[in-house]
Amino acid sequence: MLLLQEGFRWRLVEIDATLSNLTKETGHVTSLIHPANTYMDLNIGLSLWLAASGDGWVDERYRYKSHARVLLVGSGADEQCAGYGRHRTKYKLGGWDALHEEMKLDMQRIWKRNLGRDDRLISDHGKEA
Repeated sequence: MLLLQEGFRWRLVEIDATLSNLTKETGHVTSLIHPANTYMDLNIGLSLWLAASGDGWVDERYRYKSHARVLLVGSGADEQCAGYGRHRTKYKLGGWDALHEEMKLDMQRIWKRNLGRDDRLISDHGKEA
């Protein structure tokens, strides 16, 4: 990536939210992740929503607000690379064919389970993933 844009400075913006900030934003994030309603969806949702804000710290010293319009996220990596424990279980119980079927199911429903939710969370800040 460094070669893609010579002279461009990449920054790691560390987002560190307080418990009161999380509590304050829970209702809004819950509306964005709907119809998903699990604690895992809420935790992922809060993390993505706060990260998309770009409001954090650089080099642990400097307050920083990112104006980036596009975020690079890893959505779908576990589904595409068999990263869940259930993938190992499917493989152990049924071999490659069972694993393939499980991963195919993951890819058929990823838009409903993950990508729509993630897009709503990130675009709430006027950004793209």
